[in-house]
Amino acid sequence: MQEKQKRIKINELGGYQGHAGSVTKRGAIFRSGNLKTNPESLSKQLSDLNVSMVFDLRSTEEVNVQPYVLPRHIEYRHTPVLAAIEDGAHGLSPHDFKNEASLEALKGHFKNAEDFQFVSDFMMGIYETMGKQPQVFGEIMKAMIENKGQPVLFHCSAGKDRTGVLASLILLALGVALDDVKAHYLQSNTWRAADIEHEMQMIAQTVKNQDDLDKIKGILIVKEAYLDAMLKSVQKYPSFETFAQAQLGLDESKLSQFRALYLE
Repeated sequence: MQEKQKRIKINELGGYQGHAGSVTKRGAIFRSGNLKTNPESLSKQLSDLNVSMVFDLRSTEEVNVQPYVLPRHIEYRHTPVLAAIEDGAHGLSPHDFKNEASLEALKGHFKNAEDFQFVSDFMMGIYETMGKQPQVFGEIMKAMIENKGQPVLFHCSAGKDRTGVLASLILLALGVALDDVKAHYLQSNTWRAADIEHEMQMIAQTVKNQDDLDKIKGILIVKEAYLDAMLKSVQKYPSFETFAQAQLGLDESKLSQFRALYLE
């Protein structure tokens, strides 16, 4: 049966005030959630944006469950973020709450499961780990330099957490003010509003307590507190430049190259 031709929601990082009065280049850096859709539809959408390279931040398990097909002229890079954590905790998704059996199985992975506080703890831990282990994000930025500024797209499954952290680090590397970085990150809640509502309706069929539903919603949305948990690792350094050199492998020369390619 042919896959449904749904249009992927793609957003970009262009148009923000960056380093030395420059602006982040429009039409150069794109982000999204999972790209699984009809191959012809995906090919047209990515080709219209002139995307030359795609970075897939999902784990191997996620890729195997929801693969997609790129046109031959677009290079695919599998750059999994936090695969070990996701494989160990099975990730968290609306499907973990779809019935009583899956709900009880999920609770078995967490000590503080009686009131769903584990959801917030889990998400904070994920972001803290991304801040402490950011090397893969640096490798992606170096690949973007090697790609000579041609348009790229990166994505995970929902397009909000791993994708949101990478987008935030890219914007910081380009000299975008922290307030603007956070505003961009929080836009995921607007971009995904319809999906969030649909997923919460599905979860509410199993979970009836409103307080519990409010806590569970924490896996479907992004929160400033989550990003702050990642940024704690960045803010231990006197500047983003020193963090980039120590943790991302971007020395002064590479950071200058990155800015030259993605600022205008």
